[in-house]
Amino acid sequence: MNNDTVKGEAEKLGGKLKEAVGNVTHSDKLKTEGQAEQVKGAARKAVGQVKDAASDSADYVTGR
Repeated sequence: MNNDTVKGEAEKLGGKLKEAVGNVTHSDKLKTEGQAEQVKGAARKAVGQVKDAASDSADYVTGR
């Protein structure tokens, strides 16, 4: 598993928490920031998954 995959998932989780706090406190700012962090985390996780797939493909081609 790639570092970007792990960090992306952690960022998504942090965003969900921030969004939940925003909902409870009725803070549109926190809610929006949390949603933005979730999107950023999902993108980072996707980058990590692409890197993993590329690495797996390279390993297959080279016979590792």
